[in-house]
Amino acid sequence: PRAVAVHQRQPHHMGARVGVVFVLLIAVSVAQHEEGAWYDCVPPYESGNELLRLFRDAAVANGKLPHVRCLNLTVPLDYDDPTRTNVTAFAVKLSLNKNSVARGQLWMLNGGPGGSGEYLIFSLTKPTRFDLLELLGGDYELVFPDHRGTGFSSPLSCPTHSLDHAADCTEYLNQTYGSRVLHQYTVTNAARDLHLLMQAARLPGTPQHVYSVSYGTYLAQRYLQLYTEPEERPASVILDGITSPDRTTLLSYDLNVDNAGRAFLERCDSDVFCSSAYDGCSSFNALEDIYKQIDGKLPSCFDKLNTSFSSPQEQRLVMEKMLGQWVCSVQERVLVPPTVFRLTRCNDDDIVALNTLFAVKHPEGETAPQVELPPFAMWGFVVQENIGDSELLSLEFPPPPLRDTLEAEMSLQFSVFTAPKFHGWYYYWDVYPLDEYAHGFPKVDGLPMLLMNGNLDTATPLYWATEVYDHYTAPTTQFVLVDKAPHWTLVNSPVVDSETPCAMQVLVSWVTGGYATSSANTSCLAKLADIDWEGTSEDDQQRSERYFGTPDMWQL
Repeated sequence: PRAVAVHQRQPHHMGARVGVVFVLLIAVSVAQHEEGAWYDCVPPYESGNELLRLFRDAAVANGKLPHVRCLNLTVPLDYDDPTRTNVTAFAVKLSLNKNSVARGQLWMLNGGPGGSGEYLIFSLTKPTRFDLLELLGGDYELVFPDHRGTGFSSPLSCPTHSLDHAADCTEYLNQTYGSRVLHQYTVTNAARDLHLLMQAARLPGTPQHVYSVSYGTYLAQRYLQLYTEPEERPASVILDGITSPDRTTLLSYDLNVDNAGRAFLERCDSDVFCSSAYDGCSSFNALEDIYKQIDGKLPSCFDKLNTSFSSPQEQRLVMEKMLGQWVCSVQERVLVPPTVFRLTRCNDDDIVALNTLFAVKHPEGETAPQVELPPFAMWGFVVQENIGDSELLSLEFPPPPLRDTLEAEMSLQFSVFTAPKFHGWYYYWDVYPLDEYAHGFPKVDGLPMLLMNGNLDTATPLYWATEVYDHYTAPTTQFVLVDKAPHWTLVNSPVVDSETPCAMQVLVSWVTGGYATSSANTSCLAKLADIDWEGTSEDDQQRSERYFGTPDMWQL
C-alpha cells in the first residue's frame, strides 16, 4: 500500500523546495563518515545561506533548528551467506538539542513499499509538522531509516520505470547489480537491516519506539517475527494505516479505494447540506448513472464539454482516477460531491466549471492537476515493484489472470489503478520466493502497541486494522479509531482547536509516557474537524478556484 507516498504527501511550494535542498545536503555528506557512528551530515546552519534559511523557516516552528546527523552501516547483502558482497544501511536522525542526552528515540518507518526516510522527511517538511520534535518535549530524537534499496541504503534503480520497459528493467538490474540480486531486497532482509541500525543507535537506558505507516506496519510486524527477545525489541510499536500480514494484497487496492469512495458519498447523503443539493437522492446513484451514460455511449454532460477525450473509455478512466485520487486526500475529497453534482445538473455554470476542471492535459493522458513529488531517486521504485510483486500482489501465486484484474477495474467508480499496474509488472519481474515469515503474525505478548486507523482509509481499510487488532488483544495494546480520517492518520486527522493533527497528539501522548500503561490520551477524538461539504473555508474556496475556476464549489 502506497501510504504516505502518493496520496497524502503533498509537499509543494516552499515545502518542495526545502525538501529537495535537505536531500541534496545529505547526499553531499554521505560519502565521508565513520562506520557505525552518527556524523554531522548537513553543513552548519548559517543565516547568510539562502537555501538553509528556507529549511530553517519552513521546517521547524518558532525558529528552532533540528540538529541533523546520519548513520551508515555495512550489512550483508545475503544474511544467509555473509561472504557475499555487502550493502549499506542508512538512517537520518533529527533532534533539537545537540548536546543533551535524549529521553528517547522515535524511529519512523515509511510505507510504500519503496518509501525512503528522506521521502518521509520531505512529506513532513511543512511549517507545523516538524513541531513533532517540540511536541515530544525537545529532548527526543526522530530517526528516519532508509529501507534497503531506497534513499541512501544501496538504492536500486532502472533507467526507465514504465510497463513498456519492464523486461528491460529486470535485465538491467541483473546486469548492473548482479544476477538475482532482487532476491536479497526482501521484507525480511530490510527488517534485519533495521535491527542492526537500531542496535548501533541504541543509547543505554533510553527507550526506542517504532512508528510505522502503511507498508511500514508490514515491515514492523516482520521485525517482531524475527526478533522475539525483550532486549531485541523496541519499547513500543505504533502501527498507523495498518496492513494485515494475511490479508493485504495489491490486487484489492483499488477495490479498497472504491469502497472508501462509496462510504464517503454515503456520508454526503447523511449530511443536511450535501443531501439537499441532490434533492434527497443518492449521490452515489448519481455517479453510477454518469458511468452508465459513458459505458452505454448515451447522451451525457461530457457531450457538452470542450474536452480532448478520445473515447468514452478515456472519459471513464479519467473520472475513475480523478475521483480515486481525490478521495484519498483529506483536502481534496470535498471536491467529489460537487463534481458529481455538476455532471448531473450540467447547466451553463457547470459546463464552464467542468471545462476548467478537465482542461489540464498531462503526458500520460490524465487530466486534473497532480501533486508534486520529491526527487525520483528518493523513492525506491525497484523495491516497490520487487516487494509488491513478490510478496504483496496476491495471497495466491501465481495470481489470477490479468484479464480478471482489468475487468474488475471497469466495475469501480473510484480507482487509482494500482492493481493492474503491479499485476502487469508481475509477468516481467524476477520475483523472490517467499520465506517462512510471509503472511504470518508475530507474538507480541507484553509489548506495548498503539494501533491507529481511519474509517475512510483508502489504502489500508478499517477491517484490516480490526483483524490485526484481534491478533494483538493483550492489555498492552491500545486501538484508536480516527473518525473521517483517510490514510496516514498522523497528518490527516485535523481538529478544530489546534494545528496539530489528532493522531499526532495521540502519538506524542503515547511515546512520552502513555505506552507504559497502554493509555494514550485520545481526548482530541472529540474535536475532529467536520467535513466541509459546503466548501466555505478559505482553503476549500481556493481549491474550488483552482479546479472549477470559481470559489463556489456548487453554485446552487
